[in-house]
Amino acid sequence: MDVRLGGLLLAILLVLGEYLGEPWGITNQPFLNLFVLWLGAFFSANLFRECGIRIPDSQEWIKSIIAGLLMGIGAFLSLGDNVTSFVMPFVNLSGGALVVLVGLWIGGLIGVKYQLWELERQRQSKAVQIRFPKLNPILALLSLGALVWVAFKSWVLILWAAIGMVLQKSHWCMGNTLKEPFFSEKTINNQAVILTLGLATLGIWGLKSYQVLNPYTYVLPNFGLLGLLGGILFGVGIILAGSCGASLFAKSGEGDLKSLVALGVLIGSYKFLTSFLSFATLEGIFNGKTVYLPTYICYSGALLIPLLVLGGWIIFVWWNSKTKKLIKRYYF
Repeated sequence: MDVRLGGLLLAILLVLGEYLGEPWGITNQPFLNLFVLWLGAFFSANLFRECGIRIPDSQEWIKSIIAGLLMGIGAFLSLGDNVTSFVMPFVNLSGGALVVLVGLWIGGLIGVKYQLWELERQRQSKAVQIRFPKLNPILALLSLGALVWVAFKSWVLILWAAIGMVLQKSHWCMGNTLKEPFFSEKTINNQAVILTLGLATLGIWGLKSYQVLNPYTYVLPNFGLLGLLGGILFGVGIILAGSCGASLFAKSGEGDLKSLVALGVLIGSYKFLTSFLSFATLEGIFNGKTVYLPTYICYSGALLIPLLVLGGWIIFVWWNSKTKKLIKRYYF
């Protein structure tokens, strides 16, 4: 599946999920929703015989743990992973998402610099791949049965399984978006993410402007330094893990053990921090604010801001693909 088609389908699922009272997220979701998300990716990977166990080398194991910790701490500071603190707040017209986006780009740049340092040392990861094509149809059938059973418990969970399938088949990932301007002349991954954000923003804006949805859904108090710091840490973690919070489910569903470890450490560290530390205390120190754009500039003006951000984003990646400025500076 073309990643841009995946971006289109993902936008539809995001709007539909929020309309049905099941908005997407990761760190703020119950275990069942996350398991169904992973199960959808696992089913898709086995259905198309793309699932196999991938065992990384020792250094990649260490990187997966460090990446998970960075993403977990970053998620705590910015009030969620890249989906929970950026994607969903962005399409819900939350000003804090813009701060987290800046942090993600800064963190991505730091992570890219580390990757280039690894390339200069000519170190390559040596992973062991174990394929079992004869077993894939059986695993697909078993996972399908589990999904049918889950659907009878709550049919809305089908949306979560569908998101997992789309993520697995399209390889939609914000990690690819952060790396693409530095390592490739293509813009396809950025196009996909921008397409998702743009279409979902239009859909949510329409529903909120006609008062169909709660206006303050996914409007978080992360407009401030904590949102920026959290975004930076999460961005570095994305590059080290090789996946964003969403695509960790897709890759682990394909049998990538590095992604599975990073995902487990991400969720575990986030739950640990939220259990023992109070974000409200940090928020009081760093003055995090809840900024709902329509309360400042009406709904029409609030829509213009994210569209201008996305327009500037696509112009930037198009310019870079033509001039190769960042590619020449950081790669050649």
